[in-house]
Amino acid sequence: MSTKSPPPREKQDAKPTRDGIAGGEGSSRVEPQPLVLRDESDAIVDDLKQQLADLQAQLKVQRARQIPPGEGDMQVGPGAADAGLTPHIASRMRIPAEQLAHRLESLLGEVDDPDLKAELEACHDTAQFLLGTFNRITDEHNALTDKLTADALVIDSTDLLERLEKSLHDRGWEVDAAAESALPLRLALATQSLLTVMATVVELADELFGRPVRLSVECPGAEGAGVGESCELVLRLACEKVWKEAPASDSVSMAVMQAGIRSPGMVDLLYVEKIIEMRGGHVGFLTLDGLPQGFEVRVPITVLDPVA
Repeated sequence: MSTKSPPPREKQDAKPTRDGIAGGEGSSRVEPQPLVLRDESDAIVDDLKQQLADLQAQLKVQRARQIPPGEGDMQVGPGAADAGLTPHIASRMRIPAEQLAHRLESLLGEVDDPDLKAELEACHDTAQFLLGTFNRITDEHNALTDKLTADALVIDSTDLLERLEKSLHDRGWEVDAAAESALPLRLALATQSLLTVMATVVELADELFGRPVRLSVECPGAEGAGVGESCELVLRLACEKVWKEAPASDSVSMAVMQAGIRSPGMVDLLYVEKIIEMRGGHVGFLTLDGLPQGFEVRVPITVLDPVA
């Protein structure tokens, strides 16, 4: 606000009117202004104050939407918000999946046409697969994430090969693990996560390619890596035959689902694929002449004792 003396009367009479034309003979007389006058700076200040108030109100509303009452100081780590979200969604989604399965089962008893019946049976199988998937996510989410996000441990490369081999043998797969190149003598690796990954892919490999026959392990670039440096551990699981009908896809899980395979291990594969990717690794197909013949798993490791 500013304080000014009122202008002389003759200047008031000549002040522009609301239409921008100077007042003269026949124009309305301008009433004397009060002692306290507003100028352009006052209008600018008022406008800035209003904008600030509007922004503060918007920020308050936004915070209220994002932060539950009483949790404004809670520190949320990566993935904490998903801890209960995934099983919650799965538990809700299994309701329509169960309804669909029951409905298709009822329709199957009323249909005589063989082609239509075959289509309904395929749809029923898919509905049952979805129901089983949602059930497994609901029941096993915490166990799967705990196994796949285990902390890195220090392990000798010889011990690692033995544990990989034993894990497969314990599940009935007589597959030997062999180093195809020099491995670091000691390394830091989420060993339990890797064992869970390989147990998942070997089960699926048997369904897609037949019996697994060889597990090779190598570490490209290990010979030049120093203490504390990172490199990649590559595990290749080869099987007895190729998958000739494999759909073209960027991911293993998409190819398996597009092929119509309803494996109980699909949920595990989805978790494995995503968590390995989040850790900087990759799960893909091992190919022979362009056709899948097994799986290739790549995981990052830290070298503690270099190659001798």
